[in-house]
Amino acid sequence: MDMKKVITIFNTLLIILFFTACGNNAVETNEKSFNKKVKELESKQVDIQELTEFEWDSLYIFSPYTSKKEIEEVIGFESENIVDNMADESTTYLLFVKDNMVVANVYGSTNSLGYTFDFGEYEKYLCIDASKETTFGVIEQSGIKLLEYEQKK
Repeated sequence: MDMKKVITIFNTLLIILFFTACGNNAVETNEKSFNKKVKELESKQVDIQELTEFEWDSLYIFSPYTSKKEIEEVIGFESENIVDNMADESTTYLLFVKDNMVVANVYGSTNSLGYTFDFGEYEKYLCIDASKETTFGVIEQSGIKLLEYEQKK
């Protein structure tokens, strides 16, 4: 193989690797941004759109003990940014989706995140459409923020 082909193949692989890494970094960046905004909240009420600096179509909330396979069936696609939600009841798992891509994945215990959500009662998952007003009441107790979903009837 001549040197031009080797260089072309190498450069192509570098470009693919770069864009793959950037995709995952965007999800992590969005998660960090979301976490920071929630922790800095000082108001008693907030719309979820105020906490997201990224675009999203749907927000999925998954209950504990939901497998990655179940999650992918619900959202309709596979992603390396999805994990099993096999942790305990104190775990928050939010998945923001845009155009069949995960754009943010918030996963952790109440203590590690410094906040938790109360979405009321739902079975395995709840889906919230970005076009709907999604208001949360905000309460802080012992340094942990509780965001309570105020579902419109």
